[in-house]
Amino acid sequence: MAVLAPKSKVSRNGKWSEQDASILVPGDIVNVKFGDIIPADVRLLEGDTLKIDQSALTGESIPVNKNPGEVVYSGSTCKQGEIEAIVIATGVRTFFGKAAYLVKNTNQVGHFQKIIELCDLMGETLKRVNDVIEGFANRGLRDLVVARQTVPEKTKESP
Repeated sequence: MAVLAPKSKVSRNGKWSEQDASILVPGDIVNVKFGDIIPADVRLLEGDTLKIDQSALTGESIPVNKNPGEVVYSGSTCKQGEIEAIVIATGVRTFFGKAAYLVKNTNQVGHFQKIIELCDLMGETLKRVNDVIEGFANRGLRDLVVARQTVPEKTKESP
């Protein structure tokens, strides 16, 4: 998740500093404010309610309110407020990381994927059918031209 949020304001040993999100570990205290991408799964500490856009994870189009004590998932975006939070999960152990792992390692083919593959197959089949029809058409036109050249014109003397 460090790719989503490259930097984070972290408190270690009572001192705040900006650190790469990739070095966060559970137990770190981070500051979350407007515009921040949440660098890890965090539990909100004391403070105001945040508005969090978690559409990347849930598809919800409207930011949701998150109160102290609630979990905010990595990859979400803070749309309003500022609060401190404690890191509870990082990397593949986050909600987003677990979902990505499951998708990556599944062997099942979903309904939508089956439809896409069928459309691909139908598209390839349609292309082949068109090629065959075009081949017959080209050969037929060529034969028609040859036939036209060999048929004599009708003259007045012809019955």
